[in-house]
Amino acid sequence: MIEGVGKLSFIGLPNFGQQGKLVTFVGQANEGQVIGIHAVNPARFTLSFPQVADGADGTGGGWRTTFILANRSQVDTAATVNFYDDSGKPVEVEVGGQRASQFPLTIPSLGVTRFQTGGRGPLTVGWATVQTDQSLSGIAVFEFLNESGKVVSEVGASATVPLRSMSVFVEAGPSTYTGIALVNPNTVSANVDLILRDSNAKELTRQTLTVPAMGHIAKYAHELFPGVSLPESGGKIEIVSTQALVGLTLRQQGGAFASLPVIP
Repeated sequence: MIEGVGKLSFIGLPNFGQQGKLVTFVGQANEGQVIGIHAVNPARFTLSFPQVADGADGTGGGWRTTFILANRSQVDTAATVNFYDDSGKPVEVEVGGQRASQFPLTIPSLGVTRFQTGGRGPLTVGWATVQTDQSLSGIAVFEFLNESGKVVSEVGASATVPLRSMSVFVEAGPSTYTGIALVNPNTVSANVDLILRDSNAKELTRQTLTVPAMGHIAKYAHELFPGVSLPESGGKIEIVSTQALVGLTLRQQGGAFASLPVIP
């Protein structure tokens, strides 16, 4: 039974349109008339990586980002990697000597593909998506390079799912910093409340910001709450948004980095 059409006595095999995005069926209703039914395929499977860094940082070192993608299906799958800047516009990075904002790749059945930015040129910061028709798992590995291009520190973080409410750990000290990246993967802007609490859950301060549609922010906690003494004994930031966001937290201690979980 199809609402507005009636009960079908027959439905034919599907015909897939260009790029497999439109499905057409031919059916026959009880009264005998032949009808056409059109349906759009469900959205493609998407992995979101809320932080990408690539290029020289101005201090003699630089960053590059490596994506490790695992195909969980029984068939080879084609995927597309898209890069965006803070405002949500496509941004070009270098991969394999080519600069572009979008790169195609193929991941073998039950296999793994490694995809790495070049780490050269001016620093580019933003976020990325990987889209495919099959189920994938993936992590992003951030590598800090010295002047000679040798990796001196690295940290990995899994792709995360969008949430309208989440918390992140925060810690501060003489050489300890907490970095937070937030992405709005929606087509409308997000209004976000940030509430800083100490280890006893006491509210210290709060801040409001806006993340544009498809936009990205990446800041240290002391930049999000300027003029506020952050809890050296540890605390958390509660994040409440009008749109579901993708989040990531990195803890920096000197030149070492660690990825901290986002708490739903």
